[in-house]
Amino acid sequence: MVEGETAIYKIKGAIKQHSMKKLASCFLITQIALTAFAQPDQKAFFGFGIGLDYGGIGIKAELQPAPRIGIFGGFGFNLDRPAFNAGISYSFLTEERAQPFITAMYGYNAVLLVVDDPVYNKTFYGFTAGAGCNLFNKQRKNKFTLDLLVPFRTQAFNDYYTKLKNHPYIYFEQDVLPVTFTIGYNFLINNKKTIQ
Repeated sequence: MVEGETAIYKIKGAIKQHSMKKLASCFLITQIALTAFAQPDQKAFFGFGIGLDYGGIGIKAELQPAPRIGIFGGFGFNLDRPAFNAGISYSFLTEERAQPFITAMYGYNAVLLVVDDPVYNKTFYGFTAGAGCNLFNKQRKNKFTLDLLVPFRTQAFNDYYTKLKNHPYIYFEQDVLPVTFTIGYNFLINNKKTIQ
């Protein structure tokens, strides 16, 4: 390995370490904020997952100011760079352990990765909508979340994707999917009483 390549790898390692420090800081700040500001009759959740609403592979904080309404923010790493999403959800069947919901958010909704030449990697932001289901445990405290999301990708994304597909040395193994999936697990962090 030549000296220039060694320097590049050191820089990449420093960037990844910096990203992990940011993720840990966001985790701590969000947990403190949710615990401090959530009222006794409100719910606050904090969790980990994979998907757009977790910023890629990351964390998500959610405050429920009313039984059916959730306001959330996610921060993570999308294999290119740190990324975020913020949005709102509306739940149905709130008395049941399985609660379907609809959601809308703004933030990271596409990333293009070129494995052998990361200089071409790029992250895109835009609006995303979808639906999913929260599956609560027996105590109705923690929940397992599954989403199906439809990202509304920008013209900038379409132009760049077309440019890369037409590049003579870049090959895509599959086309970009029109939908994405989320899987995560979230903990109730401000519970004052057990929900019957």
